[in-house]
Order: sequence, then C-alpha cells, then structure tokens
Amino acid sequence: MFNLFYKCKRYWNTIKYLKLSQLCWRLYYLFYKPRIQENNWPLLSNSTNLAIAPLERKRCYLGDGKFLFLSRVLSIQETGWNNDRYPKLWMYHMNYFDFLMQDLSDSETSDVYNLLSDWVQKNEVGKGVPWEPYPISLRIVNMIKWILLGNRVSEEIERSLVIQVRYLRKKIEWHIEGNHLLANAKALIFAGIVFEGTEAEDWEDVGSNILLKELGKQVLNDGAHFELSPMYQSIILEDVLDIVNLYSSFNQRLEDTSHLKSIASKMVEWLSYLSHPDGQISHFNDSSMDAAVGLTDLQNYANSLGVKCPKHLHAQSDLSSSGFVASRLGASSLLIDGGEIGASYQPGHAHADTSSFELCVFGQRVFVNTGVSTYEANSIRLRERGTASHNTVEINNENSSEVWASFRVGRRAKIIDKIVNFYPEKSEISLSHTGYLHLNGSPIHNRSFVHSIDYLKIVDRITGSFTTARGNLHIHPDVKKIALDKDTVNLRLDKNKSLRINFIGCTLKLNDYWFCSDFGNRREGKCIEYLIKDVEAKILIKW
Repeated sequence: MFNLFYKCKRYWNTIKYLKLSQLCWRLYYLFYKPRIQENNWPLLSNSTNLAIAPLERKRCYLGDGKFLFLSRVLSIQETGWNNDRYPKLWMYHMNYFDFLMQDLSDSETSDVYNLLSDWVQKNEVGKGVPWEPYPISLRIVNMIKWILLGNRVSEEIERSLVIQVRYLRKKIEWHIEGNHLLANAKALIFAGIVFEGTEAEDWEDVGSNILLKELGKQVLNDGAHFELSPMYQSIILEDVLDIVNLYSSFNQRLEDTSHLKSIASKMVEWLSYLSHPDGQISHFNDSSMDAAVGLTDLQNYANSLGVKCPKHLHAQSDLSSSGFVASRLGASSLLIDGGEIGASYQPGHAHADTSSFELCVFGQRVFVNTGVSTYEANSIRLRERGTASHNTVEINNENSSEVWASFRVGRRAKIIDKIVNFYPEKSEISLSHTGYLHLNGSPIHNRSFVHSIDYLKIVDRITGSFTTARGNLHIHPDVKKIALDKDTVNLRLDKNKSLRINFIGCTLKLNDYWFCSDFGNRREGKCIEYLIKDVEAKILIKW
C-alpha cells in the first residue's frame, strides 16, 4: 500500500507541471496515424547556395558502412536503420544524417548516395525510430544543407524528403515542446524556403510562427535556453544561426531577423559563461561534449553572420534568470548552479544538482559534475542524474529533486534565500533550497561560497534534523596525483601546480567514480566524500 501511495504521489508531482495541451496531444498521438499525400510534388528552388557554409559535423561515417556514435562503432549491415537491439540514442544519431555534414572523401561521398537510397527503400512511412519527429527534423535539415552545398539528389530521394516534411507537418511535437519543438520549426522553415509553391509557404509560415513564439518563451532574459543544459544551448544556438543564414541566403526575412540575431547574441554570451577556459562546455544537467559544436566554432559562425559576440566577459556575473553564477578571478574559474529545475513542463534533461559547482584552476578542470553517458532507462542514467553525481550535498541518501525514469522529474527543489555579492577581488554567494524539506526533520541545505584570487571557501550547513548528510567533490580524471591525509587532500595539477583542500567538521574518504565527457565514454576518477558530523562542514580550497 505504501509503494502504491508513493508511486501515485510521484506521478502527481510529475504530471501537475505539464500543460493540459501536452496531455491532450499525447493522448491524441496515441491513436492518430497521419495519411501522407504522395503526389503533387513541390519543386526545389533554383537557388542552391548558402551565404555562409554551415558548420561541419564531427566525423561519424568511417567508410565501408561503419558509423561512430556515442563512442561506439557499428556497421549499417549490423544495425540497419531501425533496430531495437541497439540503444535508441545510437539509432537516433544514425537517422539524423549528420554524416552529410562531415568532410567526406570522394569514395565516402559515393557511399552517401547509396546510403540515402538505402534509407528511402527500407523505411516504411511512420514506422519506428526513423519516423519519430525529432530525427525527422534533424534529417530534413541535414539533407537540405547537403543539397544547398551543391549536391544533386535523385527524384526518389527528393520525393522522400517531401514525404518526410509532410509527415512532420502532421506530427509536430506539441506534446513534448522544449528543444524538440524548435527542431520541428527549423525543419519546416528550411523545407518551406527551399521548396516552391503554396504548400511550401505553409511549411515556412507554420515553422516561423512556432520559432518566434517558442524563442520568446524558451530563451530567458540572461540568454539561457530554459532547459539549462549547456549542450542543448549549443545545439539551439546553432539552429538559430542556421536560420539566420538561410534567410540571408534566399533574400527573405522573418518578421524581424534582427531580433533573431539579438537572441543569438545573448545565447552566445550565456554559453561563454557556462564554458570553461578550455573552450568546452561545463557538465550541468544533460551535457556531453561530443553532441554539440564547440564554443569557438559557434562564435566564428555567429560573427560571419553579423551576430555580435561579447569580446570580453565580466569576471563575475549573476545569470539570475537561469540561476547560474560565474566567477573568474585570478587563475580560477568557478561556476555555480543556483537555479531550480529548468522548464517546469519539460524537465527531461534536468538533474538533481541544486547548489552544485564546477571549478577550474590554472586553466585545468579540477572539480566536475560526472556528465552523462546514456539516455537509456537504467540504473546508470538514474545515478548520473542523481545528487550524488554532483558536487553538492545529499541528505538521508535522497536526491534533492526526484529524478526518475530517463526524462522524468517529480518533486523539485526550490531555491530560497539566495544572495550574490561581487567585490573587486572576491565573490560571495549563499543559497538554500527545499529539496529535503519533505524528509523527517524538515532539513534545509544552505551552502555559501567565498571565491577569491587564491582560494575558494565552501560552508555547508544543515538546519533541521537528519540521519546522514554526505557531500561529494568529483575530481577530474586528468588530475593524476591525489593524496588524502586525515582532514586534508592534496592535488597535483599539470605544470607542477597544486591545490590543498582542508575540511573541518566532517570525515573523509576517497571513492572511485565514472566521469563522462562524451556519451558512451566513461573514465575512472576519484571523488572526495565528506560526511558532515553535526550541522556544518567547512571546506577551504587553496592554490
């Protein structure tokens, strides 16, 4: 009976944040099977150039029918295009057609034509992963970019492209919203611009209306995409830049193209703050380095399209809309997640990481969140989303927000009493959250940071009663020399640099953990676990 009550409560805490329209569309799509017209084919426009070359993708087609996705090489002969024996995310990537945007040799280009024909011949409309709206959206855009780069396609492939657009037009992801809806909009815009006729005009009209409306909701005042994932920030920023590029190339405009450029400029700035000195993204929420274009390439692409990119970031910034705080002082760079679960009605990429942080010193990553290696519904996915996989405190072995399944969140931590003060050579940040208020004793975790030129001080306080309070500091695997001596941990960094970490009010031990810079790529690292003895633990990190 208790388990039934718990499950009902969890479902309620998950569903209550959804829009009624999402629930209605989800129910509708359970039964709706669109009929797709297969005649009256619109023609491609005679204009076949982009003003600026789109960004290349990382190499994923290796030749001879072999593909590299999620750090795993498989052959099309093994997997086909739709195979539930392999991870769904791997099959998604297979059906994105990102290989069209990589630098291909002549022989690989010949292979690509055969792969396109093979896909058309072997995928019945509406069946399986290849026909889910998200991979359809990415595939449409990649195919159109391929054509706009001067590649000719057969009538069979061109008509398949039209069928895919028609199918997407009837299966827009109103039930999911978030980044999926933006991907749908982008695909409809691309198709609507490069094809001619009234049907294509409808595609462009629907896509541009979704785009403008959703960007207004999904991009916050500080430039963050509301799902608060640096990885998806990169993906959506590229989407916006691609659309600016497309309209510029075809001498057509949205209602206000300059507005799109302004949004892109803000998004670049936020992404710059949430990236480390190595130019790669931080690992807050669902973020993987291999799934998005790097910051420098995005900045260069934006500049080429006339989008203003900040040349110099403030050393200290309170990104208040998204909740993050960035402090770059001296040789160190600190990022703090002081926000709540992003996108309340679409939290699928959120983690239970409230008050977590990442720290770089001397340009090297020292403390990191563990990242994500999978989207599969398994124990690894749950662990990687859980509080213990982040640099914060877990009380009574509970997550601060109730992450479950692959993309669900029930009960959610709320931020209270957040204070941010900046001084010329010091940042002071304090915040409390309610993630454990439901437990016996109603504990509240308060965390304060004092970040200066040569140190970081962290104080964890627990008010209310609790059984256990355990903090974790995950050390990046590139830090090779780690020494624990009672209440002190010494780290040896590159170039003979070092850090000394002193703990007061807690007991320490070193644990192993898995760090995931990319999907499917797990590296062993060390984690400092500190058990808070009473109600307060102090940590002083000096370099």
